[in-house]
Amino acid sequence: MDGWTGSPTGQGVVGSNPAVPTAEGFSQVSDLRVPFFIARTRGSRSKVRLSPRPAIDVVDLGVGLIVATDVEAFGFVTILTYFPVALSAIWGLSAGASGLVMLIMTAPVLFLPSLGVRLIARNHRISPTTLVYVALAGMFAGNAFLLIVSPSLPLAWLVLPLVLLGVSMGLPLGFVDGEAMGAVPAHLSGTASGVFNLLRLGGETVAVGGYAAVLGALVAARVDDPDLAHRVASGEPGNAGIYACVFGHVQLAILAISAVGTIAVALLHRTRVGADRASQDPGTLASTTTR
Repeated sequence: MDGWTGSPTGQGVVGSNPAVPTAEGFSQVSDLRVPFFIARTRGSRSKVRLSPRPAIDVVDLGVGLIVATDVEAFGFVTILTYFPVALSAIWGLSAGASGLVMLIMTAPVLFLPSLGVRLIARNHRISPTTLVYVALAGMFAGNAFLLIVSPSLPLAWLVLPLVLLGVSMGLPLGFVDGEAMGAVPAHLSGTASGVFNLLRLGGETVAVGGYAAVLGALVAARVDDPDLAHRVASGEPGNAGIYACVFGHVQLAILAISAVGTIAVALLHRTRVGADRASQDPGTLASTTTR
């Protein structure tokens, strides 16, 4: 059994759009706690309720998928945002040339979501969890390969890590939302989708902002002139060695975050599977207790 199938999560969007759930969906929020959908499936019956739960009760929330998307935010979205700057600073590429290089990473995201869905539908041995683990492994490998970035590295060597990152992002993109929303009834899908988007987009925002802050701080620590440090951080050619060194340090942080996130996903999934098995076999627990 897939430990996340039927495990509801949510998304949240804050705004004035009338299509976005606001007061009604969050009416039970208190002390800034976010409401989550709690669902447990037994046989053909599914009981769903909306309640604010403490953050420690993460297993019941099935947040493994959310953690996985946040890992992808750090491993993919940050590179998508800032690697064009590295292409300019380290190799002196123009904006147009940098865009063409980035297509190597973004093109798989357009075509692979449908492939991921087909693999799950046609092969019962491939579960959504399996593809999520494959994506996380590819994300880690692609970012690890970027540690070798240097001014002397031929651009052709970037093809492999960029393809790995694109495949890792695109492969689970077609089913993650569906898996997260599968146990939520239709009349609650709007609020659930909002909460899920809130957590996912919030992770991307933190990743992109944090990447810029850390990179800028590391450049400023190596360059005494504040004006020059600003130009180096913004990708001005001429200081390739400094930028490449700082880029490598930031990549080490990305790899650490990816490793911790992947371990968290595995632990959450393992605990969820154990909880599902226990809930589906209450007779075993009862006989054990009697003995």
